[in-house]
Amino acid sequence: MAERPGPRKKVLIIDDDADLAAALGAGLSQDGIEVRACHYGEQGIPDAQAFLPDLIILDVLMPGIHGIHVLSELRRIPALEKTRIFVISGMRDREIEEQVIRYGAEFVHKSGEPLAIVAKAKRCLGVL
Repeated sequence: MAERPGPRKKVLIIDDDADLAAALGAGLSQDGIEVRACHYGEQGIPDAQAFLPDLIILDVLMPGIHGIHVLSELRRIPALEKTRIFVISGMRDREIEEQVIRYGAEFVHKSGEPLAIVAKAKRCLGVL
């Protein structure tokens, strides 16, 4: 694929499911998007500060720090205040969805097929 003019878009994936993170990364990188992944919420916060992504894809249920706590910490970082964040989960929980919205993020249901998340991320970044 031809390189798009301007700086490359960047996505950080924070998900303990290494297979899903790899599938998302592969789908996004096909369009020249720079992708980094980490598998623990504790790691995701400093990685986001260092990488300054255009989009963060954050899982809710991970070992250690819960995804909503990671989301709240990310929103306290001035450089990430306006960063788009997709919070993903395989379960529907109204309380979690409401918390996600309160933090200015978007809840995305894991359908079992990463292509839907990849397409949504590409649209968000303006590459689809």
